[in-house]
This record gives sequence, C-alpha cells and structure tokens, in this order.
Amino acid sequence: MHSRHIITYCLSTLLCLYGCSSSEKRKEQNDEEILENLSKIKETLVTKKDSLSALIIEIDEKIAIQKGFVEVPTAVSAVKVQPSTFEHYISLQCLAQTDNNVEVSAESAGTVVSLDVKHGQYVRKNQILLRLNPDIIDANITEIETALRLAEILYKKQKRLWENKIGSEIQYLQAENNYKSLEKKLQTLTVQRSKFDIRAPFGGYVDAIHVKLGELVSGGKPLLRIINTQNMYVESEISESHLRRISAQTLVKIVFEAMPSDTLTTSINWISKYINSNSRSFGIRANIPSTALTISPNMLGRMMVRDLIVENALTIPDRIIREEADGSNYVYTVAYDEENKPRSKKKQIIRKSSSEGHTWIEGLNPNDRVITQGYNAITEGTLLKL
Repeated sequence: MHSRHIITYCLSTLLCLYGCSSSEKRKEQNDEEILENLSKIKETLVTKKDSLSALIIEIDEKIAIQKGFVEVPTAVSAVKVQPSTFEHYISLQCLAQTDNNVEVSAESAGTVVSLDVKHGQYVRKNQILLRLNPDIIDANITEIETALRLAEILYKKQKRLWENKIGSEIQYLQAENNYKSLEKKLQTLTVQRSKFDIRAPFGGYVDAIHVKLGELVSGGKPLLRIINTQNMYVESEISESHLRRISAQTLVKIVFEAMPSDTLTTSINWISKYINSNSRSFGIRANIPSTALTISPNMLGRMMVRDLIVENALTIPDRIIREEADGSNYVYTVAYDEENKPRSKKKQIIRKSSSEGHTWIEGLNPNDRVITQGYNAITEGTLLKL
C-alpha cells in the first residue's frame, strides 16, 4: 500500500507540473527548477522499481521451492585432509607392581617384647622393626660361651704338649675337635639370636602391622608389610602375533582407572622369552616413571603399546567412514560442479589401520575436503552449504 501511495503521489506531481505549463505561473518558473523536480521524481520511481523487482524475485523463489522446482542446499561441515604421523596402539589391562612390597615374617617362634615402629613410618634398610623374646637362646649362648672358654684352654694346652712330643695325638685331636665344634655352635646360635630382631629388608614405609606387643608368634607368620613405591612397574601379557613388532624401548602409554586424566609415557624394558602354551601370549614389563609417586601397588590400569608408526599418513575420523553393501568403505568429499556450486562426491577408500578414533586410509589426496558434519543427510551430488 505504501508503494501505491508513492506512485500515486509521483504521477499527481507530474500532472500538476504539466497542467501548470499552460498557466501564467508556469511561465514564472525557471527551467532548472522543473528539471530538478523531474529528476527527483525519477530517482524515487527507480528506487521503488528496484525494491519491487527484488521482492518479486524473492516471491518467485519461494513459490518455486514450494512447488519443488528449486534445489535447497544441505548444511555440512568439511575439513581438509593433511598428512600427519599415525600411531597404532595395542590396549592391554595391567597392574601396578613393585618388587619392594613384602610381608616381613618371623623365622623363629617367640613373644613380641618390643614394637619399634608405627603405621606409615619410613624405615631404613636393616632398621629394627620389632623384637621377639630371646631369653632361651640367650641362655644357650651363655652356656656355649662358658664351655668354649674351657675348651679353648684345654685345646691350647694340649697343643703345646703335642708340639713338645708329650701326650698322645688322640688327646690333641679330641681337644681341637671339641673347641672347634663349640665355636661353630656359638656362631650358629649367634645367627639364630639375630633372627629375634626383625629388621627391614629395604628402605620403605610400614604399610601394615599384623601383631601386637606381647603376642606369641610362630615361625613364618607375617608380622609387618613394608612398601617402597619408588621402583614400580606394570606387567601384562600380549599375543604372540605381535612378537615381531614389540621390542625393548617400544613406546608405552599407561593410564590408571583411578586417574583417567593422567597419562604416563614410558617404554618396555623387559620381554619374556617364554610363550604361554595356553594363552599363546608372552609377558612384557614397563617401568613406571619415578616422578609418578602417587601410584600404589595393585592399581588397575590400561597399558597402550605402540606397535606401528607411519609418517605422512592421511587420517580421518572413524565416524565419517561409510560402508557399502559389498563391505567396501567410502567417505563424502566436497567437489564443485560446472556452475562452481559445492556438491557431495563419494570417494572409495581403503582402511589401513585404526587407533584412538582415527583411521589411516588410502584413496584420498592431501587437501581433499572430507565432510565431517551432516554426512548422514546427503547422498552423491547433494548441493552443499558449507
């Protein structure tokens, strides 16, 4: 309605100007003013004409879309494929372990008379942890020491007599044998006496104490647990099919379930020479970096062993790969038609290897644009909106 009013106004102005041309008033106007007014009217009409033309085109397009005469582009996202380093990992379940995790046991029976450590305490190697009652063996040692002193005196006297050709050889040998026998017994008892002082086999922390002061313990009973977490490792078993691709210094990544956001990088330092006949696998071990001091023995984790690395490989996300009825694979790429409009193009690919959500493929070229979003809504030749 607004456009109609403007056009009506312009036509009325023109008629007025021409109507006045026969009057005396027209003679008083100057030609320049008439031209100026006519130019303004023309500009107004041209502006409205352009606006109406654009509106007509827009309406025609909507009518065509409703009737199915115009192709509507499908919105998608695409990225360029660029060469990169591809790494493949074998995922294995593993446990954190340490050789310095032992139950300290008693070698002799006795009553706990001294408990010199507490939970969580750090102890040095050979530090006394607790003591068992040594009264009986101490009495035996005292008895043997007394007998040994007498045997030593008799042996030395008999030796001097024998050297002076006095007495019989049998008397000398008996004295020597008695002296050395008691000496050996004393050494044995001294070693046994040391077993009543329970010492730390290595430096570490007292993780558990299983006995109480005054408790009677038997030989072989676990008394305490000592742990040192500085030299830890993970072990696992891997199929024999990977034997040729695994070697010492192979890269390993470790992620523990209790700390999923932390990844430890290390390498294999031991490979078993034995193949398990039941599981057809062999053992591998990787040291945990010494900086990872929060790791505890028996923590469950995943051990990712790198068995393949390819330089300048073309990789794409696994999720965009489609499968044909015959089992072959393809992806949609961006191509331009004769009118330079972007359209989807199906490209056959060959999957070489997959790891961590990406696949190393063949069949594409560097800088090819693969469709990563909206690929489920398109087919071959679909008009795209990037």
